[in-house]
Amino acid sequence: MKSYQNIVAEIRKLQSVAEKRRSEAFAAAIAAVRRTMAEFGITLEELAKALQKRAAAPKGKKGGRAKPQKKGRKVAPKYRDPKTGATWSGRGLAPKWLAEKEKAGAKREDFLIAKPAVKNKG
Repeated sequence: MKSYQNIVAEIRKLQSVAEKRRSEAFAAAIAAVRRTMAEFGITLEELAKALQKRAAAPKGKKGGRAKPQKKGRKVAPKYRDPKTGATWSGRGLAPKWLAEKEKAGAKREDFLIAKPAVKNKG
């Protein structure tokens, strides 16, 4: 079994090797970027401008521009508990109060909110 000091020494050695490899990979990446910039005639100013645009763009799932979010519309309540006044729009899972009343034998239609009559403007 290795001693603590031996393990620490190995860690330091590996960190040194990792830093050297990172430095080499970094230099290779910079060289590749320079070659590409030269190939396409890209200036530092153009690159900086492109990076600023990308940084300012909102991110979507795949890193591109995000689609504008559609705001959920408020929906008028469709059902009301006459006892508590609690309401439900009819979307999503039925609320606990309605589920309990249905379990007890009531019908959902019994809790419909009457729509106000529309007056003709004429």
